[in-house]
Order: sequence, then structure tokens, then C-alpha cells
Amino acid sequence: MSRTPEQAVKDDTKKLIKAVCDQRNLDYRIDWNAGSAFMSTLDAVGVIAGHPFIAELKRFDENEEPTARQRMHIAAFRKAGAFVHIINDRTSLRYLEEWLQTLEPREPHDP
Repeated sequence: MSRTPEQAVKDDTKKLIKAVCDQRNLDYRIDWNAGSAFMSTLDAVGVIAGHPFIAELKRFDENEEPTARQRMHIAAFRKAGAFVHIINDRTSLRYLEEWLQTLEPREPHDP
């Protein structure tokens, strides 16, 4: 069974995160959502080494941009202090890799 373009991007992103986190011994927890533009959140929401991880994934072959609803969620996450990754081409995937390679783990903290 062939993968859809959306699934290919999600699989490549998951594979990259796992590879770098395993190599660097970074703990992570990410919830991967179904990918509907009408959901109340983005494609990936979680934490990597104590840092918020939020991502919206777009297929690489159509130069897609986030929808208005997704842009609203991106703005809300950014306002709350999260860096939001928009994975929409191979360059953005490499940027994510660089972010993961240079990430300094943080200790969890209670409010």
C-alpha cells in the first residue's frame, strides 16, 4: 500500500525525531493528530527534552500553507511561548533536524 504525500511527510518527521532523540538520548512525548484542517489543534503537540514541540506538517509536492484555522492555532501557541515548526519542504525538515541537534535539555519544573 502506497503512502499518501501527507503520510510521507509525517513518517519522515517521526523518523527524524526518533533518530536524533535516540542518538542524543533525549526524552520526548508527541501526540500526532489525524491531520484535519478543522481540528482544534495542529498535527503534532508534545515535548522534547523539556521544550514544547508543536508542528504543522504540509505535503511537500504542492507548496501548501497552513489554513486560517491552523494559523490561528500557530499564533496562540507562539503567544504562549512555544516555537512552532511548520514542516512544508525538505529545508524545513533539515531546520527541524538542526533544532533537535542543538537543543539543550531542560529539567522539568512545577509551577
